[in-house]
Amino acid sequence: MSRTRRLILALLLLKGLWLAFARTGGEASLAGADRADLVGRLGHLEGRLLDPAFFDEAIASPGGIFEGEWRLVSLSMTAAAATNLAQLDLLDRTRAVALVDALVARAREPAARAFDQRMWGSDALATLDRDEGHVGYLGHLAFMTAARLTLGEDAARRAELREITDALARRMQGRASHHLETYPGEIYVADNVVAVAALALGGEHRALVADWVRWSREHLLVEHGLLAFGLDREQQPTGGGRGSAAGWNSFYLPFVDEAFAAEQRRAFAALRVGALGLAAFREHDTAWALGDVDSGPLLFGISPAATGFGIAAARHDRDPALLSGLLATAELAGFTVPADRQAETSCYLLAPLVGDAIVLAMRTATRWRPTPWRPTPWRLTPAD
Repeated sequence: MSRTRRLILALLLLKGLWLAFARTGGEASLAGADRADLVGRLGHLEGRLLDPAFFDEAIASPGGIFEGEWRLVSLSMTAAAATNLAQLDLLDRTRAVALVDALVARAREPAARAFDQRMWGSDALATLDRDEGHVGYLGHLAFMTAARLTLGEDAARRAELREITDALARRMQGRASHHLETYPGEIYVADNVVAVAALALGGEHRALVADWVRWSREHLLVEHGLLAFGLDREQQPTGGGRGSAAGWNSFYLPFVDEAFAAEQRRAFAALRVGALGLAAFREHDTAWALGDVDSGPLLFGISPAATGFGIAAARHDRDPALLSGLLATAELAGFTVPADRQAETSCYLLAPLVGDAIVLAMRTATRWRPTPWRPTPWRLTPAD
């Protein structure tokens, strides 16, 4: 056997041992036994996202539209993860409130919405009285703000949420499908799912949320019953059904409608594959499709994005076997390493920042309940 082959086998053995001892099983995860690992990952994200140099850090293709999108999703998913952890009683609520407040404030900065402004030629927050969509940016900002309010009431944040959700609701009511454009001429269903989740959490537009669910149920893709990836200019489904979008929706739809969310998870299950204790989801029905920025690179049709998002589906279905398989796949693909030993933080070595944020939100996915909260001092790291 050549030296190269021996080295490869040794690395595979090392990876197998690491996987056996480093990953968390589904039962343990559902019971909250991985608290230390989850809080350590949150600490890593907190340090990265609140760093003054965050908007100068390259996290995607430099200067491209995905740079801005990934920054926003990183902020939004980390806010969701912190809220999840507090709701699960795995994180001090005072710390969660301080962190989510800081993330919302960061998402409201001009630099956070610059990518959206470049596409629209207008500022999403300065044009709420207009009929433009901006649903990608506004949906995430509204969702983050709604998450903060489930941790404790705040008059200023409530006013901010109401201003955005009223604008989104008014615009949605003017469309037959109740879907808005992310960018001019581009309607992505997944972005609208985030916005509708924010409307549902806000509680002021229940009739519109019900209308959105009704229309969506009536326009599912015939071949597998999933929501379409997008809508065309006539507001008709286009782009087919995709694992990355279905997985994404499995996190947000439970906030919108529990029954519809469960229906979509059952349809999503048709894309599930697994072997040797691993589990994953395909992006398409075929194993030979090509990937893109949404799905990630496809290996035999398996989508990294769909697989990561699928963790939320396994948690909502309380399926420990599926959850174990998905967590094993995430560890095999990502490889957990210490980010800062002194601070006891960790991250996935092979994942981008947005991937760390997404997987943490999915690993902690849970229902949210509004709860009373009294503020006590908490210092964020790094300090402002």
